[in-house]
Amino acid sequence: MSLLPALITSKAVGNVTALNNWDDNVQVGLWPARENIQQILSVTLWVGANQINGIQTRYMMTNNSPQDSPVRGQQNGTQHVITAGANQFFVGIYGSRDNDPDTPTLRRLGFLLYDQNKGDVTPSAFAGTFPPGPGTNTVGFTSLGLIVAFSGTTSATNNLDTLSVYKFQAGQEAVGVFNN
Repeated sequence: MSLLPALITSKAVGNVTALNNWDDNVQVGLWPARENIQQILSVTLWVGANQINGIQTRYMMTNNSPQDSPVRGQQNGTQHVITAGANQFFVGIYGSRDNDPDTPTLRRLGFLLYDQNKGDVTPSAFAGTFPPGPGTNTVGFTSLGLIVAFSGTTSATNNLDTLSVYKFQAGQEAVGVFNN
């Protein structure tokens, strides 16, 4: 048994509620009893005119079979799929939310993919918009580190409200940990 680096969660981004919590690391990966998620293979986002409506993640499990999380939020709007290629890992998330002090909404999401063979970090295409325009009433965010899983909340109308990531703590040697 190999010891993994410390696993931490990022700050939740969006309209933080406690209404409908979801946690892929617990519900898909059975953490903390087990560490069944090996890595993220792809992330599918559904984007409406003004917000990120939903997310679904495809994980590679420790038994070497892919498994999709349930759809978190709604499958309404334009679908964007971000896929990690061979020897690629999701190592960052970035984007923007509006600056509404009461109910901030997720507006855009993008990911950083690290290619272990080339040593390259490549940003994915953004999913989402900048309503009402770039830099207007928006607040940027980022979280860096090898992403293992996602958690968050959905609203009473099943919109994606918040998103948070499980990641290996910065400064830990994490790349290659999944090649055991």
